[in-house]
Amino acid sequence: MALRIGLISALKRTPQQELRAVQKLAGRSVVDWQVDIALEWGCERIICLCDTPPPEVIAQQRRTEDQGLSFHTARTHLQLGNLVRLQDDILVQLDGLIVGGPALNWIKADSRETLPRIFTIYASHPLIAGHQYDFERIDRDRHWAGISLIPGECASLINEMPADSDTISTLLRLGLQAQVECTAVGSDALDNDNWIIADDGEALSRRSEAIIQAGFSSANWGGPGSALASTIVRLSASKWLTRGSELFGALSLGTMLVAASIAASGSEIIGVCIASLGALFANVAKSACTLRSRIFAHIMPTRALRYLVPSICGLAALVLGLAHVEAANWPVRISLPLLALGLCHIASTRASGTFQAFWRDTPSHLAVFAFAAAFGFFQEALLVFALGALLQLMLLSQEQSASAEG
Repeated sequence: MALRIGLISALKRTPQQELRAVQKLAGRSVVDWQVDIALEWGCERIICLCDTPPPEVIAQQRRTEDQGLSFHTARTHLQLGNLVRLQDDILVQLDGLIVGGPALNWIKADSRETLPRIFTIYASHPLIAGHQYDFERIDRDRHWAGISLIPGECASLINEMPADSDTISTLLRLGLQAQVECTAVGSDALDNDNWIIADDGEALSRRSEAIIQAGFSSANWGGPGSALASTIVRLSASKWLTRGSELFGALSLGTMLVAASIAASGSEIIGVCIASLGALFANVAKSACTLRSRIFAHIMPTRALRYLVPSICGLAALVLGLAHVEAANWPVRISLPLLALGLCHIASTRASGTFQAFWRDTPSHLAVFAFAAAFGFFQEALLVFALGALLQLMLLSQEQSASAEG
């Protein structure tokens, strides 16, 4: 049975002598994005040309093998003969090439075709000026675009080439000799940093920003804490997105425990203020997790992150209970914060738009409670929130009943 094999490489370096393949785009390595394309094209085996596999390549090996597929590293083209059969097809990607946006959609659409092909760009395109040795010349008017699907029989011929031959360049030439069809990449797919080489730091930054911005919906400042958390992630996520959700999740839990200890020791206002900060960290973790799931489609949220927000709500109720020193006994001391936060949670699931953003914004609620406690109105603030959420639920229930009767 014929296979599709993805051939990538981690050999070429940037002007700063760093591997192109390990450069980061929106928190992900270039090789990570290239494996995405190979999997989109239905490749069941990935081969990476490299001298010594960097951690980013090893991570892709684990990712690929976890899906029941195979991953191999090779130093030279001489090792390809044992990994590629005549009936296979090889999806070749240029070292350090990043394809995204409309270009990625164009590539995905073409992946449904099964015929071998070599993608080309016109010699007059601006991409050629800075990377004429990467986008190799095919003839007077065309250059290789950096992606091609080459018949496996070409890989059998590559073994006859000198040991120091450039594997990808040689495969391209053998594909041209085999008269593989050439297809021009649409000009709209090449614009706006959608088709770039990873040695261009400015283009990488622009593309990273575009990817991150596309992963966000507009912030609703009806919930200031959640909107602030979303803004923090949007402005800084490219530097820490890979593991940031777990780090901020752990930080939020630790902060809430510290807040509970401080509230229990008698510093109620400080304790609630710190709890507000812990809830903000939880919202940052949640926002980062949402963004990561959109960019890293293969990484699922951990179970701990899925239960982070409910856990923070429970700890927030504990902090408020410890800070509720005005209550005469413990049942009242605990029940009023639980009632206020519980009704807020229910209202957030029933409301929409600005009201939903407000009722689910635990950091802002805790900040308001801390402010009220500073002026001696802590218990009154809890009651106002509980009654406000109850009123919202009653209005929503009334609207639903009227709609059903109508």
